[in-house]
Amino acid sequence: MTYVCYEVSGATPDEIRASMDASPSRPRDIHENTFEDALTLWNYHVDWTDAMSGGACRATSVTPTVAVSFTFPRWVAPPDPLPATVSRWDAYVAALETHEKGHEQNGIDAASDAIIRIRAVSVSDCADFDAAAQAATAAATADGNAADQRYDATTDHGATQGARFP
Repeated sequence: MTYVCYEVSGATPDEIRASMDASPSRPRDIHENTFEDALTLWNYHVDWTDAMSGGACRATSVTPTVAVSFTFPRWVAPPDPLPATVSRWDAYVAALETHEKGHEQNGIDAASDAIIRIRAVSVSDCADFDAAAQAATAAATADGNAADQRYDATTDHGATQGARFP
């Protein structure tokens, strides 16, 4: 897991929001072409070995590697910030983390789905196995991306989980 932060500033919630909106480092969701306050990117790679068994070529081992990168805002608070602003920011960041963890889980689920799909591949010739396994991986990735889009639609990009500031 990798965490990246972009700095925002301001003394009031409205000033902090303006700083987030103006930040050149604010992440952009490439699927929806929108700027977001936080973003989770996941990808995975699956290695496999295959062999003939019982007249069919199948996976003999499947090993995934999952990488997740989170981007979050980091508030550089002024000296002596108002306690109400601190409390509101802390609640917002906690809600952002909850929302982004859901995206992380979608990536983990996609990798698990790829493993299941690769283990289900059965072809008559091992020369065809890699292409079939790569197609299975691509389908799992597409399903994971669709799960992310449904998750954002269902949660209004985290708003229903409290990830809205101010």
